[in-house]
Amino acid sequence: MFDGLRIVATLTGHGIDFVVIGGFAARVHGSPVVTDDLDIVIAAEPDNKTALAGALVELGARRRIGGDEYAFTGFRGDDEVLYRFVTDAGNLDVVTYPLGGHYGLLRESAQIVDVDGVRFPVAGLDMLIAMKRLADRPKDRLMLAWLLETREAAEGER
Repeated sequence: MFDGLRIVATLTGHGIDFVVIGGFAARVHGSPVVTDDLDIVIAAEPDNKTALAGALVELGARRRIGGDEYAFTGFRGDDEVLYRFVTDAGNLDVVTYPLGGHYGLLRESAQIVDVDGVRFPVAGLDMLIAMKRLADRPKDRLMLAWLLETREAAEGER
């Protein structure tokens, strides 16, 4: 059973520098679409990846590669950008970027939200819209329409 809030609470408890993106972020912004995974972007600095490894162990994470699962044995300094995990609280996809560049822009524009006492950074609507436009998959186009309506409604309230 997917428990995104448990994953987020574990990540924040380990002091990880991350931003929630994807369907879970859209849900936090009020999307009616239910998601079954959590997508995050982290700063790929060594200390942050070490903290993430601790959180993944606590969550009982296994690597998802194709349709197979493998024991998580830590990060080995590789340069992968996308890691897919199955955890005891559900699926978690992790995108890594160096602290500057893309991650820095994402982090600067993130909103800190509080859900049931758990505070964490979520990509803002404009950033989510840009990501969905870039991905351009059928499911992203559906979410894009909702995100655009939400932004329009928020601008109308100002």
